[in-house]
Amino acid sequence: MDTRKYSSQRIAIHCVAALVLLPFLALAAYSHPYYDDYAAVLELRHSSFASYFIYNYQNWSGRYAFLFANGAYPLRFGGMQLYHYTVAGLILSLVGSCYALAWGLTVGSRLRLAAKGAMGSGLVIALLILFPSPAEGFYWALSSYTYLLPIVVGFGGFAMGCGHAAAPPGSIQQRVLFVGLMVAAALFPGFSEFSAGLSLLLVAGLLLAFPKARRSYWGVALTAVTGATIMLLAPGNFNRLHTSPHEWHLAWDSGHALIATAYTLLNWTAFPAFWPLLALALPLLGKVAAGNGPVARLVRLPFLWPILLIVGLTGCYIFGYVVLHCPPLLRVRNILYAYFIVTGLLSIIGLIQFAQRQGWALPRVSPAVLFALLALALLSDGNGRLRGEAIGRSYSTVGQAYRDLISGDAQRYDIAVRRRYSLLQTTAADSVALQSLPTAPNSIFLYDIGNNPNHWCNKLLARYFHKKAVWVQ
Repeated sequence: MDTRKYSSQRIAIHCVAALVLLPFLALAAYSHPYYDDYAAVLELRHSSFASYFIYNYQNWSGRYAFLFANGAYPLRFGGMQLYHYTVAGLILSLVGSCYALAWGLTVGSRLRLAAKGAMGSGLVIALLILFPSPAEGFYWALSSYTYLLPIVVGFGGFAMGCGHAAAPPGSIQQRVLFVGLMVAAALFPGFSEFSAGLSLLLVAGLLLAFPKARRSYWGVALTAVTGATIMLLAPGNFNRLHTSPHEWHLAWDSGHALIATAYTLLNWTAFPAFWPLLALALPLLGKVAAGNGPVARLVRLPFLWPILLIVGLTGCYIFGYVVLHCPPLLRVRNILYAYFIVTGLLSIIGLIQFAQRQGWALPRVSPAVLFALLALALLSDGNGRLRGEAIGRSYSTVGQAYRDLISGDAQRYDIAVRRRYSLLQTTAADSVALQSLPTAPNSIFLYDIGNNPNHWCNKLLARYFHKKAVWVQ
């Protein structure tokens, strides 16, 4: 074996992952709260955390894990500066969970640590290049707590579950990993209706893959089902549903959801960068499939995980259409994309294992060619028709992040928002007119207040800075 060749490939994949991650971390310095972010802070100014939790669970939402996370909300303690560090920490926690997931996937496969690290970098690339909404996933903390933290918890829980299954029976390592797995199973359903629904599917996959599951697996399943029940049957969910008029069009919504799911799967699987990444990972995934680790046992039913992938996405899209008459919002699609990555990987490993049982050989392509294709996919803006207005507008979230940095849009946005803060903190006036923002960088900007001081966004900003009214001129 030419170890130098494999070493150079691993270094290359780590370098690509670093380049993919870099703009998102840099943009954290230019991020700012959105107006929903002030709501929890304002509520907690005048009530205890226990009162805040109970009120919201009974009257607004059953998202108990999200409500717990709000107890550590950055604006409660360190103001705007801590917000930047929180955003960077959330991004790094997602990256760390990718490496944990890679470790879990390869437990028992006899792959070296360097190969596991390379797989982790590959997961970082796959997750970030097409992350549906960085603005809502990274730079809007309230949304991050709802739809990014469950990805971190889910990836970590998967890794702990695999480690627990492979640990020596009765060892301290196994017990510690089991506690971590139970915590993840309890938290994951409690972030949103979507994580609750997906947790039920993942439990079904676990029990179908291991029909003679030991008691620990049933304990994990019971914990996840209990968490999903607490989340979905919360009084606040029904109160919120009854406060706004809603028309039911189940047949119309279901039909459109099926079409939207197919369109989503088509575009995610057809993204050019996925195929060279997958081809580079095939030798590693082949060793995982051929081993006797937890994942190799988890995928012995080759069509289980493809079915769960399609059912999970379809169910979430149907729920989105039934409730909102539109596809799940972009922030929701962040967690759906992570679910697509994990179940897609398990599906591929299962199909590789099936091919190995049939005696079929895996295809091989030169790594140099694959890295060249990956580079082209990441650098291209997808403007095949060469439209002038589309030049530089990458269909990769990484390309857009670099564009926002290099163009100076992120810096100009940051300066304008800081000037607003300075004015609101120093002026003695109770009613303040603010300048409009000069730019709206796509990677970090979501929405702004308007010229109506009675709009709820304007009211939240005014209350946070102890003003009667604020508006944009």
